[in-house]
Formats: sequence, C-alpha cells, structure tokens
Amino acid sequence: MKTFSQYLEEKKIMSAALAGIVGGVGLGAAGGMTRQAPVPVVQSQPVQQQTQPTPKPIEQQKQTRSNQSDKTEKFHQALKTKHEREYDTIMDAATNNGISRDDHQNLALLFAIRKTENGGPGVEFGVLHPKAKGTNLRTQAGWAAATIMKNRGRHDANKDGDFVSFLGSRYAPKNAENDPQGLNANWIKNATHHYNENMKVLED
Repeated sequence: MKTFSQYLEEKKIMSAALAGIVGGVGLGAAGGMTRQAPVPVVQSQPVQQQTQPTPKPIEQQKQTRSNQSDKTEKFHQALKTKHEREYDTIMDAATNNGISRDDHQNLALLFAIRKTENGGPGVEFGVLHPKAKGTNLRTQAGWAAATIMKNRGRHDANKDGDFVSFLGSRYAPKNAENDPQGLNANWIKNATHHYNENMKVLED
C-alpha cells in the first residue's frame, strides 16, 4: 500500500512528463511534431498565347531574295535589249532622281515614256521646259524621272485612277498649245502599252 507521500511523488513525475510532451509538440523540441497550416491552392488561369506568324526558314528567305534578284536582272536585261546604248544614261538619270534599280514600276514607266515620246536629240523625252529642251538625253531623262516621282506623291489611286493615266494628263495634256497636231491624245494609250510590256517581263 502506497503512502500519501509516495502518491504525491508519482503525481509530480506524471505531471512533469505530460508537460514535456506538450512542450515538445508546441515548441518543436526533439521528439515532438510540428504542423503548419496548409497553403491554399490557387487555380491559375491559363495564359493565352498570342499566335505569332511562323517565321520563314532562313533558306526559304534566301530563296525568295534570290528569286526577286533574278527577276530584277531579267527586267533590266529586257530594258537593255530594247534601249541598247541609251540604257546606261537613262538609268543614271533615274537613280539620281530617286528611282532605285529595283523600283520596277517607276523604271518601267520612265522607259515607256522614252518609247512613247521617241523624240530626237534634245527632246528625247518630250520635255519642253527651257532648261531641258535642246539639251541631251541625260537631262531629258532626269526631268522625266523627277516628274514621275513628284507626281507619285500627288497621286491618289481612289480618286485619280491608274497612275499612267494620271501622269499623262499632266505630262502630255490634250489640246495643249504646244501640241498643234493633237498627238497628246494618244499619249496615255501608247505609254500604257509600253509600260505593260516592260512589266510583263516580271511575270514570266
């Protein structure tokens, strides 16, 4: 039979043991277990990726540039054949007045004007301005090239129609005082024919 003092001693020991267990759990002591509140899971919204155009492979880009270069060479070869000795002079005038070598449309029109006007020395492009008339092919071609580029900036396709007709109404207006024989009436038709002929090379 336990004495009262033994009973108190055992109770103290049990109380101390329970305190150690509780302390271990609460403070993370050796042998205890710690717990953390679970982190709530947030459902992320899927990111919508913007569709980007698929870039052309490098080899395909090179091929495209090569094809364009081939067409430009073919285009210029046709102009050389048609205009022979005048080609270099007209091209020099073109590039010095804002028409680059690969500007097919403006070059096609410039050389078309030469065929349409078919003027003699000093009026090869039909330019009758005092500073151009009676000069030479280079000057005449330069004035024609500058006129093309200036009118490109004025042209509105929605209101003015095709550019050759728009230019023709200014370059060779009908019933002009300096056109007593009325040749300007055929200018747009003839220039359009030569222009289309020059551009057709690019389609083949």
